[in-house]
Amino acid sequence: MVNTLYFSCQLRLLGVPRDEHQPIIAKLYQVADEAVSPEYPIVVTIRVISKRRSLDSQTPSCAICLENFADEEDVDQPLITHMPCAHRYHQHCIVPWLAINPLCPLCRQNPN
Repeated sequence: MVNTLYFSCQLRLLGVPRDEHQPIIAKLYQVADEAVSPEYPIVVTIRVISKRRSLDSQTPSCAICLENFADEEDVDQPLITHMPCAHRYHQHCIVPWLAINPLCPLCRQNPN
């Protein structure tokens, strides 16, 4: 229950609609239950880039959906996440990817 409440609070802070919380949390638990070994914890760190100005010309598009990142003035721009290896993705693209494969899609670095 505590973890569910924590996840729900984090999703709310990310702007995810409340009616989408339960399916996302259920998927998180499913992925954790299907882990190869309980001794190998699933830990993923994703930082949300708060300023779109930090996007540079080296990463003009999301490597998962191949769509260009919008200009900083675009208020409808999806949240962009920054992996520890510095590669950037749309949040709605990288979160499902990491649920299936814990490696960065570009460099295959494990964020742990």
